[in-house]
Amino acid sequence: FSGRPNGGTPGSNGSVFFDQGNQSATSFKTDLADFRHRGGAVILSIGGAGEYIRLDTRSRSQAFVASISSIASQLGGLDGIDWDIESTELYPNEMVWIAQSLKSTYPGFSITFAPAPWRSTDMATVKVLAQNGALDLVSPQYYDLTGLSTEADKINHMVSNIPLWISAMGGDASKVGIGCALTGASEVMSVGSCVSAWKSLVSKYPKLRGAFVWEAYGDYTMGYAFLKTMGPVVNPPLSTPTTSTPTPTPTPIPAP
Repeated sequence: FSGRPNGGTPGSNGSVFFDQGNQSATSFKTDLADFRHRGGAVILSIGGAGEYIRLDTRSRSQAFVASISSIASQLGGLDGIDWDIESTELYPNEMVWIAQSLKSTYPGFSITFAPAPWRSTDMATVKVLAQNGALDLVSPQYYDLTGLSTEADKINHMVSNIPLWISAMGGDASKVGIGCALTGASEVMSVGSCVSAWKSLVSKYPKLRGAFVWEAYGDYTMGYAFLKTMGPVVNPPLSTPTTSTPTPTPTPIPAP
């Protein structure tokens, strides 16, 4: 996190760069390769707060795709990108072209989106992307929700809002997830509220995809409260069937 616009927002030409800044480039690349080898998916978020990137022309979209390819080469591979463009200025037709270009270049490449639940332009964009096969997963971010002061309000908002996103994805709940926050944002939900909302939703939409937390570091500082509590609820452990030892058939004793 995250791919940011070259030249600062809204970007000089549409291209993005990534600089993780936590460890050497070599060790970071090695860690990513090991993570992917073990079955993990490496997805690069695009944008984020204060990092809006404008993708309104084909030339800017082409520069964007070229920069993603460059980043993928530098990192030893990417498995997808996550649209995290926090602005009402979205250009769905160009986003479709970008997704189709990346998917044709990298088989299995995923396109995900973490929209604001209350933003109508995000909903309209999701519908266009979904209709054109340019979106694999949408996970609305249920935090920074002004006016939702009680946990009951937050739960009810999520439970009533998620069906709209399922509809936007063509009715496929397996392409919809939820986003929660315990720290680092305003109007956050408790992990208990996330669990309650999830259970209510998944009872009606059993194929609902999963949940993420903003932010991973915040969850780490809280002893991985979200991971430890929400994880077993979203991915229940498989029960081990009990096996019984058959009673041996006694060998008949021959008559004298």
